[in-house]
Formats: sequence, structure tokens, C-alpha cells
Amino acid sequence: DTESKQTSCLYNGNVGAIFVTADKLYFTDYDEGGSLMSMDFDGSNKVLVIERPICSFVICGDTVICLDNMQNLLKMNLTNSEPEQIADHVERFFINGDLIVESDQTIFSVDLHGNDVLELYRSEEPSMRLVGVTDDTILYQENGVLFGLTNGTSEALSDGAYEFYSSARADNQGNLYCCA
Repeated sequence: DTESKQTSCLYNGNVGAIFVTADKLYFTDYDEGGSLMSMDFDGSNKVLVIERPICSFVICGDTVICLDNMQNLLKMNLTNSEPEQIADHVERFFINGDLIVESDQTIFSVDLHGNDVLELYRSEEPSMRLVGVTDDTILYQENGVLFGLTNGTSEALSDGAYEFYSSARADNQGNLYCCA
């Protein structure tokens, strides 16, 4: 509690990624094989959402988008469905209105329903890695250089001195913050 500064344990287990919505807490539970779980904010009503190892996920309204450990990008309605595959061989994904996905040295966009696939960038360089998105720019690294892809045009944003990872973000002044 940020006001009282009191800490309480909601779940005593081996938890990975966490996502908070208006009414639930979602998390990967390594005590349950990396499955995606949900529970109420008081720690009650723990529910198995997806029973398979999940590497990363995001909740978009009543839909979960997730990447499993077999590199399958999945979507599932949280109220009444089984996970369905959107893409395979996926390394990482981000959301900026659409899904921005890296697969087989290609960056593409796809809507949240798995439709309207559009190739945005293809590389022959095995080191190419999607590292983030801003409102209008896709950030990727290739040969150690960070690039911004905007409206089909790539521009180098760094000098190649650092290896960037999947956490690039921008502030309101256009400065980028990256984990290197």
C-alpha cells in the first residue's frame, strides 16, 4: 500500500511476469509450470487462465495475447475460449494499437484478432532484434546499432556501442530509454 507503506503477501510462490487490470491480477506461475494465472487483489480466487508455459503476455480488454515457450503467439478471450495461435516462430512482440511481432528476422504488424498481417521490415542479419515500440516508431537493433522504423523508413538512433534489450521506451520529449 503506497499510502500506509504496509506490505502484504498475496501469493507465496514462484511468480514471473505480472499484469494488473481494473479488477484482477494476472501472473505467470512457475510453481504451476509457467502457466498464466489470475486472482483478485486480496489474493483470493486464484484461477488457471492458460495451462502451458507462458514467456510473456499482455491483457487487452477481455483478451490475453501471450507468447508461449514454443514461440507460439496466442490470443484468447478471457471469458469463454481456448487459446488460438496467431503466429509461430515468434521471438518477441509489443503492442501499439496493433501487435508488432518479430519472427524469423522479420518484423510485421497484425491486428489483435490475428488478421491484416503487414510486413514492416525484413533482415538478412541474424542479429536483428525487435526492442520496443513508441506511438509511431518501431525500435530494432541490427549489428549493434539501434534503428527507428517510421512509415517504412529506418534511421540509425545509436552508434553501435551497446547491445539493447526488449525494454526501449520513449518520453514525451522524444528521448529513448533502453536497457543495454
